[in-house]
Amino acid sequence: MPLLSSPAPVQLEGLAGQPLRLSVEGLRALPRVDLGPADIVCMTGRLVSRADGFAGVRLKAVLEQAGLGTRHRAELKQTLVLCHGADGYRVIFSWYELFNTAVGEQVLLVTERDGQALGTPADGEVALISAADTFRGPRHLHRLARIEILRLPD
Repeated sequence: MPLLSSPAPVQLEGLAGQPLRLSVEGLRALPRVDLGPADIVCMTGRLVSRADGFAGVRLKAVLEQAGLGTRHRAELKQTLVLCHGADGYRVIFSWYELFNTAVGEQVLLVTERDGQALGTPADGEVALISAADTFRGPRHLHRLARIEILRLPD
């Protein structure tokens, strides 16, 4: 699996067995997605930051590569994807949202911003953005550390 190698700044948990460690090099081996200019705006409408562009890979491509798509459809419909930042900030998506709406096409694990590789203390090596959201700030996560796959209880 091209996602695996070290060092690995992001851990993927909850599919089965040991957690997977996702490296920046492994992420870059997946199909790249480039987003044009984007404003990061919080729920109050305040501009948090402005970027000339983001590049990375779709979260759903990572989940498919890791085997999420092999699960039974009934289980997938009850699946949540919880993304954790190194600072404790969390962002949540449903399987349905990622795989059956236009939102999923623009949820990226970001490895570049404004044409430069991430790697600053503020952003870490991998960030996350949900670029289709009206207000992008609440689901813009810096320093992505962990992706957790959860199933709702019956």
